[in-house]
Amino acid sequence: MQRTSSFTLLEAVVVLGIISLFILIGTPFLHAKQQPNQWLSTFDGLWQSARINAQLEQRSIYFNFEENGLIIQNKQQQQRIKYPQGYTKSQQQIVEIKPNGYVSPTSVHLSNGQQTISLIFNLGGGDYRVSQKETACLYFGRNYAGT
Repeated sequence: MQRTSSFTLLEAVVVLGIISLFILIGTPFLHAKQQPNQWLSTFDGLWQSARINAQLEQRSIYFNFEENGLIIQNKQQQQRIKYPQGYTKSQQQIVEIKPNGYVSPTSVHLSNGQQTISLIFNLGGGDYRVSQKETACLYFGRNYAGT
């Protein structure tokens, strides 16, 4: 009887097991990377909605950035959302959307020790932009904080 060279069923199962182990190990890192982007998407929806509601109801709406989460307040309700896992704010900061939609220019910085998310609110109509930067860099063998 002549034997051909091919993979046995046992070899195929072992290879599939190793590949699935690599996928399983890599999955938590994907979720950790996507989480800040998901939070920013949620924040954007809440921000745009609050701007419209402030103008329609002619009332100020406050975004209270606390150490571990954001509280959105208007006279009728209060909503709380947590920052992405590991991100914190060093001190409390309040951003007010005025009844005409105006927002004073300011910046809000959230950090997890390795990356910083900056929400930069522009002058006037309540628009903002997002900046994400590494907060530490290695320079000549020493660790310096900075952007």
